[in-house]
Amino acid sequence: MLDDARNARQGALAGVSAAQASVEMQAATLERAKAQLVGPASSAAPSEMACCVQLRAPVSGTVLAVDNLSARPVQPGEHLMTIGDLKDLEIEVDVLSSDAVQIVDGALARIDRWGGDHLIEARVRQIDPAAYTKISALGIEEQRLRLDILTPPDQRAGLGDNYRVFVRIVTWSGNSVLQVPISALFRDAGHWAIFRVVSGRAVLTPVEIGNQTSLQTEVVSGLSEGDRVVELPGNKVQDGTRITAREKAPASTF
Repeated sequence: MLDDARNARQGALAGVSAAQASVEMQAATLERAKAQLVGPASSAAPSEMACCVQLRAPVSGTVLAVDNLSARPVQPGEHLMTIGDLKDLEIEVDVLSSDAVQIVDGALARIDRWGGDHLIEARVRQIDPAAYTKISALGIEEQRLRLDILTPPDQRAGLGDNYRVFVRIVTWSGNSVLQVPISALFRDAGHWAIFRVVSGRAVLTPVEIGNQTSLQTEVVSGLSEGDRVVELPGNKVQDGTRITAREKAPASTF
């Protein structure tokens, strides 16, 4: 008898729990139906009828883009607009992976040709750990990766989102560096060499080079400050060839 009573009690409790769950489910269904029937205008105060619904931005900033300017139904979580803080810009740069290995976090970067009359100094914040393949203008597959560069807001007045800039990243620097145009260098007997101009004649001079850019090369040994060198020496220039300096042509004006 006692066991039968316990079983009956447990069965009744289970029925109550099931009934409560059913009530909650039906109540949720009812609320969803009400939400579909009630439009934004009907829930607003009379003074607020001019606006469909108030949206609070998650962050402070400037509206950069609006996805749709025309009125239409939207779904919960749908992207409506892009908001950003123009005082907190970062520059995304893609570089060759062979160049990226020389760049370190915190490296100095200089922003040029952005529209202002001065260079912007910035710092590399992040280097992507993985590269991607990009086809160059010459049809060559290149492995590239992205860098994030932070810029100080007080140096870039007027610079906005998705603007085009040119970036130079410092991978090495030094003081009192002796350098020559890269066009003055050539290979001779498996070594780098250069023609110095001594007493009006070309003197073949082996040199040791260090760091270089696309235009200039550091000379570690073989040259002294003030030495004159021959740029773009042709096949006619040999050791001992007489050299005559050519004046630069005046700049043309239009």
